[in-house]
Amino acid sequence: MNMPKNMTWENISKKAFSKAVDKINKISVAKWETSDILPNNDNYDSVCCYFQVDEDDIPMSFAMLFRRSDLPAISKSFIGYGFFVSQKMTRSEELLMEELSNIILNCLISEISNFLGKKIIPSGPKTAQSPKDTAIEIISSALPANAGKITARADMAFVCGGNKIVCEIYSFLPKKFAEKISMS
Repeated sequence: MNMPKNMTWENISKKAFSKAVDKINKISVAKWETSDILPNNDNYDSVCCYFQVDEDDIPMSFAMLFRRSDLPAISKSFIGYGFFVSQKMTRSEELLMEELSNIILNCLISEISNFLGKKIIPSGPKTAQSPKDTAIEIISSALPANAGKITARADMAFVCGGNKIVCEIYSFLPKKFAEKISMS
């Protein structure tokens, strides 16, 4: 089913996040719900999961940032075991965050795909741990694939297992796609 051609980025994001929570709740130990919590713009130690779509006519990149300090609450709510926050992430922690980001970002890509009426297949996710400002700088302007793209930000907040979790999602979209939707 194609979306109306006057869809906004906010509507696409909200629909994707609703679908993501439904999918997460099918496999997680605790119930996840969306929340109206807004992130503040301070710099924090982040877990950044990112991937790209290498379609010839609509190459896009996506990045999702979580607070590293939220990892124990995320893991406890998702798999039932709370990871201890150490100085460097273990591969198990990276895999958990990649899976969670994969669910959420694939729901976003699915909504974009529905809007465009085109099949879109992303690459596998990658993970980096860094201060948020560093991650944003690297994924936005430093990666050649994102040069000249429109940056769209969408924030998602959860309440899971009694904990409040916030993530920031950055989408780097080609101008011809951004022109088809309202980015406000």
